Amino acid sequence: MGKAARCSVVVLFALLLIGYGSSEATAIGPRGLEVNAGLVSPEDDMGSTFILGALMDLGEIVPSLALEGGVDFWTKSYDFGMYGSTSEFRYTNIGILGGVRYDFPVPGTITPFGFGALGLHVARASGEYSYTDPFSGTMMTQDNSETEMEFGIRFGGGAAVAVSPGVDFVTRVGYDVNGGANYFFITGGARFALGQ
Repeated sequence: MGKAARCSVVVLFALLLIGYGSSEATAIGPRGLEVNAGLVSPEDDMGSTFILGALMDLGEIVPSLALEGGVDFWTKSYDFGMYGSTSEFRYTNIGILGGVRYDFPVPGTITPFGFGALGLHVARASGEYSYTDPFSGTMMTQDNSETEMEFGIRFGGGAAVAVSPGVDFVTRVGYDVNGGANYFFITGGARFALGQ
Protein backbone atom coordinates (compact mmCIF):
# COMPACT_ATOMS: atom_id res chain seq x y z
CA MET A 1 0.00 0.00 0.00
CA GLY A 2 1.45 3.34 -1.05
CA LYS A 3 1.99 6.40 1.12
CA ALA A 4 -1.10 8.17 -0.29
CA ALA A 5 -3.31 5.15 0.38
CA ARG A 6 -2.05 4.88 3.99
CA CYS A 7 -2.72 8.60 4.45
CA SER A 8 -6.31 8.26 3.23
CA VAL A 9 -6.93 5.31 5.59
CA VAL A 10 -5.68 7.42 8.52
CA VAL A 11 -7.96 10.33 7.48
CA LEU A 12 -11.01 8.07 7.17
CA PHE A 13 -10.27 6.44 10.53
CA ALA A 14 -9.91 9.88 12.16
CA LEU A 15 -13.28 10.96 10.71
CA LEU A 16 -14.95 7.88 12.18
CA LEU A 17 -13.37 8.50 15.59
CA ILE A 18 -14.48 12.13 15.54
CA GLY A 19 -18.00 11.12 14.50
CA TYR A 20 -18.49 8.48 17.19
CA GLY A 21 -16.42 9.96 20.00
CA SER A 22 -17.79 13.49 20.11
CA SER A 23 -20.33 15.06 22.41
CA GLU A 24 -23.71 16.59 21.57
CA ALA A 25 -22.37 20.08 22.26
CA THR A 26 -19.91 20.01 19.38
CA ALA A 27 -22.55 19.21 16.70
CA ILE A 28 -20.21 16.45 15.48
CA GLY A 29 -21.58 12.92 15.28
CA PRO A 30 -23.97 10.90 13.12
CA ARG A 31 -26.70 13.33 11.97
CA GLY A 32 -28.05 11.70 8.83
CA LEU A 33 -27.84 8.76 6.43
CA GLU A 34 -27.99 9.32 2.68
CA VAL A 35 -28.63 6.48 0.23
CA ASN A 36 -28.33 7.15 -3.48
CA ALA A 37 -28.16 5.62 -6.94
CA GLY A 38 -27.32 7.00 -10.34
CA LEU A 39 -25.08 6.81 -13.36
CA VAL A 40 -21.30 6.73 -13.62
CA SER A 41 -19.35 7.40 -16.81
CA PRO A 42 -15.70 6.28 -16.68
CA GLU A 43 -13.15 8.03 -18.90
CA ASP A 44 -12.25 4.68 -20.45
CA ASP A 45 -14.25 3.39 -23.43
CA MET A 46 -16.24 0.94 -21.29
CA GLY A 47 -19.44 3.07 -21.33
CA SER A 48 -21.83 4.18 -18.59
CA THR A 49 -23.22 2.03 -15.81
CA PHE A 50 -25.11 2.27 -12.50
CA ILE A 51 -23.59 3.40 -9.20
CA LEU A 52 -24.95 2.74 -5.69
CA GLY A 53 -23.82 4.57 -2.58
CA ALA A 54 -24.40 5.52 1.03
CA LEU A 55 -23.09 8.52 2.98
CA MET A 56 -23.13 9.32 6.68
CA ASP A 57 -23.59 12.98 7.64
CA LEU A 58 -21.20 13.33 10.61
CA GLY A 59 -22.28 16.81 11.70
CA GLU A 60 -20.90 20.31 11.32
CA ILE A 61 -17.32 21.35 12.09
CA VAL A 62 -18.34 25.00 11.81
CA PRO A 63 -21.66 26.43 10.61
CA SER A 64 -22.52 25.18 7.10
CA LEU A 65 -19.41 22.93 6.86
CA ALA A 66 -20.17 19.27 7.57
CA LEU A 67 -18.11 16.09 7.65
CA GLU A 68 -19.20 13.14 5.49
CA GLY A 69 -18.06 9.53 5.22
CA GLY A 70 -19.36 6.87 2.89
CA VAL A 71 -18.98 4.10 0.39
CA ASP A 72 -20.04 3.55 -3.21
CA PHE A 73 -19.98 0.66 -5.68
CA TRP A 74 -20.14 0.24 -9.44
CA THR A 75 -19.21 -2.47 -11.91
CA LYS A 76 -19.15 -2.66 -15.69
CA SER A 77 -18.59 -5.53 -18.12
CA TYR A 78 -18.48 -5.64 -21.88
CA ASP A 79 -17.58 -8.04 -24.69
CA PHE A 80 -15.59 -7.47 -27.82
CA GLY A 81 -14.03 -9.68 -30.44
CA MET A 82 -12.00 -9.69 -33.65
CA TYR A 83 -10.23 -12.16 -35.94
CA GLY A 84 -12.03 -15.19 -34.51
CA SER A 85 -11.44 -14.28 -30.85
CA THR A 86 -13.80 -13.06 -28.15
CA SER A 87 -13.00 -11.21 -24.94
CA GLU A 88 -15.07 -10.36 -21.88
CA PHE A 89 -13.83 -7.58 -19.60
CA ARG A 90 -15.17 -6.58 -16.16
CA TYR A 91 -14.13 -3.63 -14.00
CA THR A 92 -15.37 -3.21 -10.41
CA ASN A 93 -14.81 -0.17 -8.18
CA ILE A 94 -15.55 0.14 -4.45
CA GLY A 95 -14.84 3.60 -3.04
CA ILE A 96 -14.42 4.35 0.68
CA LEU A 97 -14.72 8.11 1.11
CA GLY A 98 -14.24 10.79 3.75
CA GLY A 99 -14.65 14.51 3.19
CA VAL A 100 -16.56 17.73 3.72
CA ARG A 101 -19.75 19.33 2.41
CA TYR A 102 -20.43 23.08 2.40
CA ASP A 103 -24.13 23.99 2.54
CA PHE A 104 -24.70 27.43 0.99
CA PRO A 105 -26.89 29.46 3.40
CA VAL A 106 -29.89 30.38 1.24
CA PRO A 107 -33.52 30.81 2.32
CA GLY A 108 -36.16 28.26 1.33
CA THR A 109 -36.42 24.48 1.18
CA ILE A 110 -33.65 23.98 -1.41
CA THR A 111 -30.07 23.95 -0.09
CA PRO A 112 -27.29 23.94 -2.71
CA PHE A 113 -23.94 22.54 -1.61
CA GLY A 114 -20.41 21.79 -2.76
CA PHE A 115 -18.40 18.80 -1.62
CA GLY A 116 -14.90 17.36 -1.68
CA ALA A 117 -13.54 14.05 -0.44
CA LEU A 118 -10.51 11.81 -0.24
CA GLY A 119 -11.08 8.18 -1.11
CA LEU A 120 -9.53 4.77 -1.09
CA HIS A 121 -10.68 2.77 -4.12
CA VAL A 122 -10.53 -1.00 -4.35
CA ALA A 123 -10.40 -1.58 -8.11
CA ARG A 124 -10.62 -5.03 -9.71
CA ALA A 125 -10.11 -5.67 -13.42
CA SER A 126 -10.73 -9.13 -14.83
CA GLY A 127 -10.91 -10.54 -18.30
CA GLU A 128 -11.50 -13.73 -20.25
CA TYR A 129 -9.97 -14.15 -23.68
CA SER A 130 -11.11 -16.97 -26.00
CA TYR A 131 -9.62 -17.81 -29.38
CA THR A 132 -9.30 -20.70 -31.82
CA ASP A 133 -5.85 -22.26 -31.96
CA PRO A 134 -4.80 -22.00 -35.64
CA PHE A 135 -2.83 -25.26 -35.49
CA SER A 136 -5.22 -27.59 -33.63
CA GLY A 137 -8.54 -25.85 -34.32
CA THR A 138 -9.54 -26.12 -30.64
CA MET A 139 -11.00 -23.27 -28.60
CA MET A 140 -8.53 -21.89 -26.04
CA THR A 141 -9.43 -19.68 -23.03
CA GLN A 142 -7.24 -17.49 -20.84
CA ASP A 143 -8.38 -15.77 -17.64
CA ASN A 144 -6.66 -13.02 -15.72
CA SER A 145 -7.58 -10.59 -12.96
CA GLU A 146 -5.89 -7.89 -10.92
CA THR A 147 -6.97 -6.03 -7.79
CA GLU A 148 -5.41 -2.75 -6.71
CA MET A 149 -5.97 -0.10 -4.04
CA GLU A 150 -5.92 3.42 -5.43
CA PHE A 151 -6.00 6.85 -3.76
CA GLY A 152 -8.66 9.21 -5.10
CA ILE A 153 -9.94 12.78 -4.87
CA ARG A 154 -13.62 13.59 -5.44
CA PHE A 155 -15.30 16.96 -5.91
CA GLY A 156 -18.64 18.30 -7.09
CA GLY A 157 -21.90 19.94 -6.13
CA GLY A 158 -25.54 19.25 -5.57
CA ALA A 159 -28.71 20.26 -3.81
CA ALA A 160 -30.89 18.98 -0.99
CA VAL A 161 -34.65 19.54 -1.05
CA ALA A 162 -36.67 19.17 2.17
CA VAL A 163 -39.62 16.90 1.32
CA SER A 164 -40.84 16.13 4.85
CA PRO A 165 -39.58 16.53 8.43
CA GLY A 166 -36.33 14.57 8.67
CA VAL A 167 -36.21 13.57 4.97
CA ASP A 168 -34.44 15.39 2.13
CA PHE A 169 -34.19 14.51 -1.55
CA VAL A 170 -30.50 14.89 -2.50
CA THR A 171 -28.89 15.06 -5.92
CA ARG A 172 -25.14 15.13 -6.58
CA VAL A 173 -22.98 15.71 -9.67
CA GLY A 174 -19.24 15.19 -9.42
CA TYR A 175 -15.97 13.87 -10.71
CA ASP A 176 -13.63 11.30 -9.13
CA VAL A 177 -9.91 11.26 -9.97
CA ASN A 178 -8.09 8.07 -8.96
CA GLY A 179 -5.38 5.78 -10.23
CA GLY A 180 -7.84 3.19 -11.57
CA ALA A 181 -10.61 4.68 -13.69
CA ASN A 182 -11.44 8.40 -13.41
CA TYR A 183 -15.18 8.93 -13.66
CA PHE A 184 -18.03 11.45 -13.81
CA PHE A 185 -21.15 10.63 -11.78
CA ILE A 186 -24.67 11.89 -11.16
CA THR A 187 -26.82 10.48 -8.36
CA GLY A 188 -30.13 11.04 -6.64
CA GLY A 189 -31.39 9.72 -3.34
CA ALA A 190 -32.72 10.47 0.10
CA ARG A 191 -31.11 11.70 3.32
CA PHE A 192 -32.74 10.61 6.57
CA ALA A 193 -32.10 12.53 9.79
CA LEU A 194 -30.73 10.50 12.69
CA GLY A 195 -31.26 11.13 16.38
CA GLN A 196 -33.71 14.01 15.91
